[in-house]
Amino acid sequence: MPILDDDSSPDNILVVAAEASSCMYAIRFMEEWRKSFPSHQFFGIGDNKMSESGMDCQGYAEDLAVVGLMEVVSHWSEIKNTFESI
Repeated sequence: MPILDDDSSPDNILVVAAEASSCMYAIRFMEEWRKSFPSHQFFGIGDNKMSESGMDCQGYAEDLAVVGLMEVVSHWSEIKNTFESI
């Protein structure tokens, strides 16, 4: 368990989960983390279930999932804007 200087102010924790199994593990991580540090907030990239679990989703894995160079190029502005917002 990490040593924290002051748990009285909420900390923001970045989580990036880009596919179904990583989203599932991220939800489990957030649930366990909140047991010890309930004031901490999560933000980043995930799926709808992560958002429903209380994470502030800056981008959704479903929207950013691309395969191959041409898909990356065609979705570049959305990918870039999402990461710049974090």
